[in-house]
Amino acid sequence: MANPRQNIGLQARILSKRTFTIFVVMALLTTFSTTPLALWLYPPWYQKKLEAWKRGEIDWDTGAAITGRDGQGDDDVDSAKLSSGRVGRLLVYLRLDNLPATLGLVSLFGIAAATESHDHPEDKEKRSSRHEPSLTPVEGAERSVKAHGLRLLQLTDRDSSFMTVSQVDEFSRSDPVVNIFRTVGQFLRVAVSGEVAVMPEARFAEALVSKSADMSSDLLLVPWSETGNLGDTQVPSSDVSVDRFAPAFTTFVKRVFQATEHNIAVFFAKPNGGAPGGAQAGDGAKLTRAYSFSDIHHALPVTTVQNRVHHIFLPYLGGSDDRLALKLVLQLCEKHNVTATVVHFPATAEAAADDHFAFASTHVPARVAERVKFETAPEGSTVKSILDRGASETSARTTNKDTAWYPLVVLGRRAAAQLQAGGVPHKAAEEVQRCLGATAAYFVASGTTTDLLVVQARNPASA
Repeated sequence: MANPRQNIGLQARILSKRTFTIFVVMALLTTFSTTPLALWLYPPWYQKKLEAWKRGEIDWDTGAAITGRDGQGDDDVDSAKLSSGRVGRLLVYLRLDNLPATLGLVSLFGIAAATESHDHPEDKEKRSSRHEPSLTPVEGAERSVKAHGLRLLQLTDRDSSFMTVSQVDEFSRSDPVVNIFRTVGQFLRVAVSGEVAVMPEARFAEALVSKSADMSSDLLLVPWSETGNLGDTQVPSSDVSVDRFAPAFTTFVKRVFQATEHNIAVFFAKPNGGAPGGAQAGDGAKLTRAYSFSDIHHALPVTTVQNRVHHIFLPYLGGSDDRLALKLVLQLCEKHNVTATVVHFPATAEAAADDHFAFASTHVPARVAERVKFETAPEGSTVKSILDRGASETSARTTNKDTAWYPLVVLGRRAAAQLQAGGVPHKAAEEVQRCLGATAAYFVASGTTTDLLVVQARNPASA
């Protein structure tokens, strides 16, 4: 479309038709050639390299990562290979319906608190004048993980939706879900930030992938919907009509997994994931007759203060997804209340000779060696053996009322080895298998009540 001023000039006979045509052609050429030329002169890989260099993460000449983390404490150069893929920047898709379970998982990325001495302000000023330190750092402390929460809201035809788009910055500061994530993240000792984006639901997957690329995140965490819809409205746990595998959300997850240039993890939390040990959070709050206000007050369940114990089970089958899952498990086990069991299930003799698993099992960092156990199952392992071992590993190990048991199963989405069913019928829908992978589909079909974390590693060729 020509410039209105040029149209006026033509109408006023200031410009000839020849000159006007030249201006129109020049405007079209410059408009359509700007983007290709900018991408050719300033390609995306160069933009990412420049941003990483500005953050001090890579060396400009070689492109090698600059770890340089104070007190990393790896035993030797070989052990550093296991920590090379650790998560430093985490992008979390915030949803209201499973926020408690998501925060519980994010808490595993927090760092240990430092030992700080708090004195009266006057005494502190006197000590500072004498240059006496009051903070004793923890030995081997890691830099905190940077977690950015992104809440996506649907854009509708109502006027309120358009007003939200125009005031998105202010809405990000006042959104309760984002503020809860920011506040709780401080207690979890995770460097958190958050924002709200309003757009059509068809663009949710694109928005997450684009944000992950912009912040160069090491892992994109997507929690599964408890309603089966992209909307995050909370629904009663007693609603048996809810289909968690509705096409709306499974299609969204598959579109996210298509972004092979990112590390992606889908958190499939059990219903009422905030209740420890598989307890139903709403059991004590059901009303069977009319109560007075006082009786209702005393009938409500009380959440006691408990010590959280997390245990992770990783069935290792081989492949890039399982290797990423193994690195993630080792990082989570840096927390003092997290333990893990990693079992290699080889289907054939070739699968049994996995160099990465052999290396990882013999070069475990000293700070997590006591909390991680490596095993190798017999050759010819089947799906039934994985499910049986998973059930035994995730069953409650403590009867102490002061301890809450939180099991987690970490799975690679694309298994390298094709295991036999071993007498276990594959009752899971094909849609679930195409979305979360065969191994996760078997766990879902078995009726497991344990949280699942399905991991897909980035494809180096597409990065």
